[in-house]
Amino acid sequence: MLSLQKSKLVCSNYIGLVLLIALQLLLCLYFGTVKSGFHEDEIATFRLSNSPDGLWGTWGDNQWCSGDDYKNSFLINQDTRFAYTMVYYNQENDVHPPFYYFIIHTISSIFPTLSMKWVGLIPNILFSLLTTVVVWAVSMKLIPSRALALVTAGFYAFSVGTFSTVIFIRMYAMLTFFCTLLVLIHVHLACRLASGGTISPKGYGLLLVCTAMGILTQYYFLVFCFFLCGFFALGLLAAKKWKMLMLYVCTEFGAIALSIMLFPSLIYHCFDGYRGQEAWAKLESSGDAADALKNVVSIVGKQVCNGWNTIGILLLGLVLLLLVKGLRQGASSGGRKGFFVSACRKIRNSPFPSLFYLAVIGVIAGYFLIISRIAPFQADRYYMCLYPLIYILAAHTLFFLLQHLCRRKLAVGVLSVLLLLTCMEGHLHQNVNYLYSNYKQRACLQEYTDLPVIVLNGTYSWYADYWMYEYMNHPYIFKTSQYCDLSVLSQAAQGCDLSHGFLVYSCRMDKSQEELFTQFEQYIPLDSFEQIVWEGDPAYLCQIEQSYVSPIHWVNRAFFYPGRQPL
Repeated sequence: MLSLQKSKLVCSNYIGLVLLIALQLLLCLYFGTVKSGFHEDEIATFRLSNSPDGLWGTWGDNQWCSGDDYKNSFLINQDTRFAYTMVYYNQENDVHPPFYYFIIHTISSIFPTLSMKWVGLIPNILFSLLTTVVVWAVSMKLIPSRALALVTAGFYAFSVGTFSTVIFIRMYAMLTFFCTLLVLIHVHLACRLASGGTISPKGYGLLLVCTAMGILTQYYFLVFCFFLCGFFALGLLAAKKWKMLMLYVCTEFGAIALSIMLFPSLIYHCFDGYRGQEAWAKLESSGDAADALKNVVSIVGKQVCNGWNTIGILLLGLVLLLLVKGLRQGASSGGRKGFFVSACRKIRNSPFPSLFYLAVIGVIAGYFLIISRIAPFQADRYYMCLYPLIYILAAHTLFFLLQHLCRRKLAVGVLSVLLLLTCMEGHLHQNVNYLYSNYKQRACLQEYTDLPVIVLNGTYSWYADYWMYEYMNHPYIFKTSQYCDLSVLSQAAQGCDLSHGFLVYSCRMDKSQEELFTQFEQYIPLDSFEQIVWEGDPAYLCQIEQSYVSPIHWVNRAFFYPGRQPL
C-alpha cells in the first residue's frame, strides 16, 4: 500500500513537471509569434550559419544586385544545404566557436522553407525547456521536496529573463543549458561523495562531454567553468581525496584539449583575435570596474526580479517576521540569548546545504566581476547563463526562511504564491527583450516589393545587411559601401530603371532628412519623397523626375527586358 502511494506521488510529480513544461512551451510560442524584428547579431547568426561569405562579403557594394542574390547569401539554398565545412570556415574567421551555428545550419538544411525566425527560435525553445528540467533536477538534489522543485522550476520557466533568453536568436539559451547541466553534474557528484561514494568513470565522462560542448558553444563558458570547477576542486582538496582531485583536474583540462582539437582556432580567438585582445586589454586596464559592475547588475536585475525590488522586499519581510517570532519564543525560554542559540541550531541542522549555496554565490559573483570587465557591451545576454542559479538561490532562500515561520507544506504553498506574484509583476513592469514588436510598422514595405531599393550605409561595412531579409523581397538592390559617398548615386541612377519609383533606406546616415535629400537630389533629381517607415532605420518612397531618364532604360526595355521592368 505504501509502495502504491509512493508511486502515485512520483507519478503526480512527473505529471506536474510535464504540465509546467507544456505551459512554458505555449508561452515561448506566444512570444515567438509576437517577435517582429531582429537584433543585428541575430542577422549575423543566419549569415554565419548559411552564407559562404559569412559577415565579410562585400560583393553587393556600389552595384546593382538582384533580390535572389541577397536571398542566396542569407538563406539556405540547394548548394549550401548541409555544408558544415562552410559553417566551420565562417567561424574560424569570426569570434565564436561553431557548435551553435552547426545546429542553426542543420535546422535550415532540413527545413529550407521554414521561416528564419522559427529556425532560430526552435533550438532556443528546446534548450530553455531542457534547462527547466535541469533546474527541477538540481532542486530535487539539494532539497528533496517534489513540490519545492516544481515551484523553483516554475520560477525559472515563467520569468521575464527566461523568455528574453529564448527570444534572442544567439547561442545564449544553449550556453545556459550547458552551464546549468554542469551544475547538476557537480551536485550529483557531491551527493555521491557525501554519502561515501566515489566519482565513477561515467561521471568523469559526463564532465568531459558537458565541458567540451559548453566551450564549443561560447567562450564565456570557460569563465563559468573556472569558478564552478574551482570550488569543487577546493572541496576535493579539503576532503583530501587526492586521486579524485587529480582525475577531476585531468578531466577538465582534457575537455579543454578536446575542444582545441575539434576547433584549433579557439586559441587564436581567445588570445590573438580582435575580441580576445579587446577582452585582455579591458581586464588589464584600470577602468572603473565598479561602475561597469553596477550597470550590469541593474540590467540583469530588471530581467530577473524586476530590479531586485520584489525579492529584496520579500527577503527583508521574512527576516523581520523570523526575528519577531524568535524574540517572542526567546522571551519565554531564556531571553534573546536563548533565541539566538535556538536559531543557530536550526540553521546548523537545516536541510539547507549551505556550502553549495556559498559556492553558487561565489560563481555568480566571480562571473559578474570578470565578464563585466571583458564583455564588449553591457548587455543582458552575456549573463543569461546565470539566471537559473539566481532563481534557484532566490527560491531556496525564501523557502529556508519560510519553513522557520510555518510548517514545511505551508511554506511551499506560500512560496509558490510569492514567486508567482513576482513573475507576474516582472511581466507587468518589464519587457521581454529582443521582441522588436514596434517593427510591425515595417510591414508596410510589403506593399512595395516590386520596386528597386537604394541602400545608403553611413556606418561600418556590414551594418546595412541588417535588413537583408527585407532586401531579398525586391527585384534589385543598390547598396553603398561603408560611410558612403553619395556621389555613387549617379552610378546607381544609370544602372536601373527608377521611373516607376524606388525605395531609399537610410542606415545610420547621421544626417537630417532635409540635408540627406538635398545632397541626394544632386545626383538623382526627385519629384517627391515620402517617409513610410519610422521604426528602425527609416525608409522613403521616392519618385524620380520623369525628365531625368537615362537612355540605358530605353535600351534595356527595347532589347534585353521586353515585357518586364528593365535593370
